[in-house]
Amino acid sequence: MMKCWRGLSLAVMFLLASCATVAGRSTDATRVSTRAAAPEARIVAGVFPFLPASQIDEIYGPLVLEMGRFLGISVQLRTASSFEKFSDSLAAGQFDIAVVQPFDYPSLVDTGYQPIARVDLPLSATVVASADLELERPGLAGIASLRIGIPPEPSAMRRLLDAALIAEGLNPATLDIRTFSTHTECLGQLGLDGIDVCAVAPLPLQVFGETTNLTLQIVAVTETVESIAFVANPEFDPDVTLHIQTFLLGLDEDPDTQFLLDLRGIPRYVPIAQGDYERVRELLLLEPSE
Repeated sequence: MMKCWRGLSLAVMFLLASCATVAGRSTDATRVSTRAAAPEARIVAGVFPFLPASQIDEIYGPLVLEMGRFLGISVQLRTASSFEKFSDSLAAGQFDIAVVQPFDYPSLVDTGYQPIARVDLPLSATVVASADLELERPGLAGIASLRIGIPPEPSAMRRLLDAALIAEGLNPATLDIRTFSTHTECLGQLGLDGIDVCAVAPLPLQVFGETTNLTLQIVAVTETVESIAFVANPEFDPDVTLHIQTFLLGLDEDPDTQFLLDLRGIPRYVPIAQGDYERVRELLLLEPSE
């Protein structure tokens, strides 16, 4: 069944502040929120750049503000201009805590990052097209000859789509797949006729539906994996990490904080169990080595 969205037009402002410098090294960890000036004692929270900085601020700004009140410490929200630069910031230890996509989670915990909590909602790639696009065949088989838009190479959407295409007997390397810096940019190209279909995550799709008049249809949905996670820097205070976990796990139990989950369209955060992200590890092993 075709499912459609129609949203209201809204001008979205894009704002990226200047790069931060940590220990004399220039980085691309970009400050997102300017809600409050951070004192000397603060927590730096990074969010992977799946949306433009302004939209990340709208979704995560209220969460880190409430987290700071809970902890009694200012929490500064940051992102980066690309997935690669965000990964560089993680490797350089520029974030105390971070929101990471599932395919980055295994390598991070294997190198010392501490699990905090994950979203209790499976993640899949949803392939969408404009409502008036007619496919010769249903599902993924029908997009083989089309222009396919996707977020950057390291994204969960790209990995999930590639695995789904291979399962259909298709070779992603032979298809017309075009990458875009964010989900929003990819979806925007549907309206500009730059691509025929776009593979995105549910939240960016929801945000896009609220900010555009374009009506979309769902073409296919891939398999699911565990969703995004909060992790803590190996050097971060474990006691504060535990308090952050307590805060996140309790959001759905308090009517005053439930809206923080509703902003992201998720039911709750849950602890990360030992066997979580095993399917992600399996898919990573299937990727060709460089």
